[in-house]
Amino acid sequence: MDKHTARWLTNMTSTFYAQVSTSFDATRQTPWPGWDHVLELLGCCDASTQGRGGTIPGPHGATLTAQPLKVLDVACGNLRFERYIHARCSLREAWCVDNCDALLRQGKGGEYLRYVRLDVARELQDAHELALPPEAGGCDLAVCFGFMHHLPLASQRLDLLRTLVDATRPDGLVAVSFWQFLRDPRIRAKALSFEGADKGDYLLGWQDRSDVARYCHHFEEAEVDRLVYGVRGLAQQVCRYSADGRGGDLNRYVILRRRV
Repeated sequence: MDKHTARWLTNMTSTFYAQVSTSFDATRQTPWPGWDHVLELLGCCDASTQGRGGTIPGPHGATLTAQPLKVLDVACGNLRFERYIHARCSLREAWCVDNCDALLRQGKGGEYLRYVRLDVARELQDAHELALPPEAGGCDLAVCFGFMHHLPLASQRLDLLRTLVDATRPDGLVAVSFWQFLRDPRIRAKALSFEGADKGDYLLGWQDRSDVARYCHHFEEAEVDRLVYGVRGLAQQVCRYSADGRGGDLNRYVILRRRV
């Protein structure tokens, strides 16, 4: 995909979230089941879980203790993950990055929140890195859920993954989800192709509206493999599994551990 098309798609997606923030927030209140596996590795859950596509290590594989956590969440949306993890773990600080103020206002935060307003997709296209404050580094956990599919360029996806790893302390964890929406027949039937699209690129609308759309990329396993390989010198894969959606396979999760 050329950079002009990528920028057009990025602008379209930003406009989409600004226009549908209220109705979108209403459908994004329940935690994703796949998040539980992340907390198991943090030592916040009691039982190991067998997920589709891989075994999720239980508390014996946890790298963290009950000490308060420092978390980075890129594309935090309405702070749903922050509420989820705060209810289950001792949360010291959460650095939340996004550019949709309307959606952020739908969330409810606390004193532990630190908000950084950044247009992540545009920053990655222009500068190939995120201008995060130095204080946001050294995190126990860095996550990006429900956003990687909005990045049109493969270089942006790798730059984002590297940013997450760089922001994590040695032996800390990085958790990322990759949407595989073509697995759902209902979503697949509504996905629209467009001029300049690469394989896996589509436009998805919203509810019954015909005036808004967002760019989304369906990830094949080989693409995930290449991203993990791209940070091999910085982090190693802990596990990979599928979760979420009616079939339990709508998101493909990768959890990495930063090398010491």
